[in-house]
Amino acid sequence: MKAEILLSMSGIAISLTGFTGVVSVLTHRNERSPTSFDRFLLAALLQWSLIAAFAGLLPGVLQALAHPPADLWRTSLGVVVLIHAGSALWTLGRIRRLDFSSMKQLETTVVLAGFPAGLSVLAAQTAVYFGWLPDVRFAYTASVAYFLFLSALAFSFSLLVGFRES
Repeated sequence: MKAEILLSMSGIAISLTGFTGVVSVLTHRNERSPTSFDRFLLAALLQWSLIAAFAGLLPGVLQALAHPPADLWRTSLGVVVLIHAGSALWTLGRIRRLDFSSMKQLETTVVLAGFPAGLSVLAAQTAVYFGWLPDVRFAYTASVAYFLFLSALAFSFSLLVGFRES
């Protein structure tokens, strides 16, 4: 797997992280206070884009630190599995604080369908890490792409919610 792919994904993730403030301003330009779902989306956007940026750079950093190439991808994937597990726990805590009674049907569907999908990805990452599934490099790149996709989805949804309600 070429490093350019991971570096490109990391760059896109950093750009999405930088646009978090823009999303926040555009979403709340009508002077209304942010809902619990608005806060959830912005926190998720920031969290997922930072994970994608970090994960995109991790193999290069480990290689620069003279990490053995044979274990480079498995070590990188192990770190991402731990970060993903922590992210899932943190996201679950934020989901528990959401006010579902005030949320629209689409917002509720996004939250309730997205969390099990994330757990499925975490299970697949873990299976690859332990060698139960093959191709660690592909799984690692797919993991970075997964967090990048989540970031882009949160970014888009935040903009759409803000424009719809203004």
